[in-house]
Amino acid sequence: MSYNIKELIALPEQDKKEIIADLMESIALHPENNNLPKWKADLYKERLAYYKTNPTEGVEWEELRKKYLP
Repeated sequence: MSYNIKELIALPEQDKKEIIADLMESIALHPENNNLPKWKADLYKERLAYYKTNPTEGVEWEELRKKYLP
């Protein structure tokens, strides 16, 4: 696996969101390969579908991090 986390972090926010959505979709579409319980794969599918129809809704990661992580 070859990727550079620093380069990924430096990407524009929209690019990062698209990468995350693509990764979640790949996990949700193939639950047999990722050891996820079916309910969790279904939840990912549901959230991904919502994101695709409402891409401007939600909270930025930094806001969540400040609010919930020490």
